[in-house]
Amino acid sequence: MPNHLNVEIGGKQTYVNEGDGLLAPITPGVRDLEKWLNLEPAEMPALLISEDNTVTADLRSATGHVLPSPAEQISKKEEWEASDSSLARLAARMGISNITGCWVDVDAWRDDKGYTFTLHPEELGIEPSAKLRWPGERLHTLAHLLLMRIYDPEYQKPQGVDLDHTCCFTGCCNPHHMEGVTKNENNRRQRLAALLAKPLMTGQSIIGPSGLDWIDTTVAASPTEDTGMIVNTSNGPFRIIKVEHNPLIIRGEPEPDNLLSALRPKTMRKSSRPSRARAGKARAPKEQKDLFHKNRYKKKLPTQKVLYLASLGS
Repeated sequence: MPNHLNVEIGGKQTYVNEGDGLLAPITPGVRDLEKWLNLEPAEMPALLISEDNTVTADLRSATGHVLPSPAEQISKKEEWEASDSSLARLAARMGISNITGCWVDVDAWRDDKGYTFTLHPEELGIEPSAKLRWPGERLHTLAHLLLMRIYDPEYQKPQGVDLDHTCCFTGCCNPHHMEGVTKNENNRRQRLAALLAKPLMTGQSIIGPSGLDWIDTTVAASPTEDTGMIVNTSNGPFRIIKVEHNPLIIRGEPEPDNLLSALRPKTMRKSSRPSRARAGKARAPKEQKDLFHKNRYKKKLPTQKVLYLASLGS
């Protein structure tokens, strides 16, 4: 992350380094700039320009995983696009988020969980499966295969290994945001991410410590409302805002992203679609005596009595 800024004060641009009074990283929307830059209120900067024009926040996923800077991810993607590797075709097809560095195909079909699919893996240089059916192959799995086959042309994903999105965004196809883990570990990370992601995505406020040390420590140490932290979820990035100090209350504000607005909406589950079946004809409740068929139980007492008497006579 950059530690220097071009600051325009009184019509003049001043280059500020970390040693020249920059007491903390400057994040978009920060409130106490005069305190952080040791300026008088009349000298408040009119314009702040980051040297590499990227977000200067603490960028993490909902599991606490530290994500590389967007500038680093954009540069890496440009290198793949210019290369002659099998990953170049996929990299050229993808857009990249200026906040999180996620690769996203905005035209791809998405399921209800946000995963993107393709029915034509051969366009990316991968032989399609003989059992390929709708909706096709997951694009993030193909991205992982393309990256690994650069080093091992015969690579296949091992059985029992899940690809975990360390960025927590299921629509991401950046192979550097994926990690092969066991099924149990993948489920554990999903449960951990839900502790923070659900309140952020639903607009709820978190009162008191969240139970996650990596976020509680940063929020408690932040002197401003803007904590300088962005958390990525399956619905995109959220900026952590400290509403109150005592008691501690935090909430998330959606961070504007250049790709989220262009994404296709998730497909609705079949079970959540309204049923078109006609309502069944209402039946009048039956009495208990009518629930038994009249011929179900036969009267066997007279026959049994005759046989019993015959046995006594013999």
